[in-house]
Amino acid sequence: MSHSWESGSRNGILTNLVVADRWLIRQYLQPVPLTVREQLMKPGVSIEYVYFIERGTVSINADATDRSIEVACIGREGMLGLSVVLGHTMMNVHAHVQLAGSALRMRADDLRTAMAASDTLRSALLSYAHTMICEITDTVAVAGCLPIVERLARFLLKVSDRIDQPAIPLTHDYIAKALGVRRSSVTTAMHVIEGERAVRSTRSLTTLTDTDQLRRVSGHSTTERRRAAIHPVANCPVQSRVAMD
Repeated sequence: MSHSWESGSRNGILTNLVVADRWLIRQYLQPVPLTVREQLMKPGVSIEYVYFIERGTVSINADATDRSIEVACIGREGMLGLSVVLGHTMMNVHAHVQLAGSALRMRADDLRTAMAASDTLRSALLSYAHTMICEITDTVAVAGCLPIVERLARFLLKVSDRIDQPAIPLTHDYIAKALGVRRSSVTTAMHVIEGERAVRSTRSLTTLTDTDQLRRVSGHSTTERRRAAIHPVANCPVQSRVAMD
């Protein structure tokens, strides 16, 4: 079942491909729902499909001894399955649906075939791969250097940007696991941010009430480099509001 480009796509990568590349891959694309906690990829397991996210978010997590930590978050700006783009068949990380939505998926072998047939498609996907590597590097640096309040603020900004809405339906427990900290640490940090009038939070829903103030709490202003990391393909229509981790 191919996706109708006439109906448009919300995915930033697909939207910004040249017309010839859109038509090249449209025959392979299949719309699929994304269900919360659905496992899309596992370490050491061959990648069967790649996913171009249209709605919702996918969390990529790396194992660290007895726990895991989120190293990247993908929304409608990007794709899951960059190992295929880079010429590999497996990932060394977990990928699960963080917030429900939908995606366009295609078989990994079909993507390899399309990339071999088009230099412009290969270049666009490699550009996105580069920006994802930058994001993962920054996320690791932030995790090791910044206090929990700033890390939490950046996490909330990032997720909100991915879903284009201020309400984030994630529990404190989930956020704590993503950040690799105790739930009590997230709850305490959330109270601090609420005191700055930047968010309003319950245990299962956080709403951004003042994005500019939350950005100030995060201690980081949006730069051109980080805007490029959010929108890896030139002229992406998604309007970035926030800084990346």
